[in-house]
Amino acid sequence: MNAPTDPTPGLHQHTDYQQHTGPQSYVPGPAPRAEEDPGKVLGIISLVATLSTFLGFNFLGPIAGIVTGYMARNNSRRAGYADNEMGKWGFILGIVFLSLAALGGLLGLGFVGAAGLFGLLGA
Repeated sequence: MNAPTDPTPGLHQHTDYQQHTGPQSYVPGPAPRAEEDPGKVLGIISLVATLSTFLGFNFLGPIAGIVTGYMARNNSRRAGYADNEMGKWGFILGIVFLSLAALGGLLGLGFVGAAGLFGLLGA
């Protein structure tokens, strides 16, 4: 097979990788990964689970956020990283949302109880 003629003599574009590599050739491949915080994924899960309160998971979401936030922060500290911010906010917001849900539930029960009492008394 004949090689095509070069339209610009003196300027050679090398397309054959194997032909122009020496004994210390670069082998293409994925770059080595930097050490990653082991609590990073759990921190994200914690924050998403806690914010699922706005989707209707009033008790389950914050409880999952508190548990996974605690686990994320412990994993990060154990590996020597700084405090896991997403895990911390998932933990804190989980406690706040769970407290608000419990308070709302108690207020709802109080109103139902008061309405039932007024109904029995005929007021």
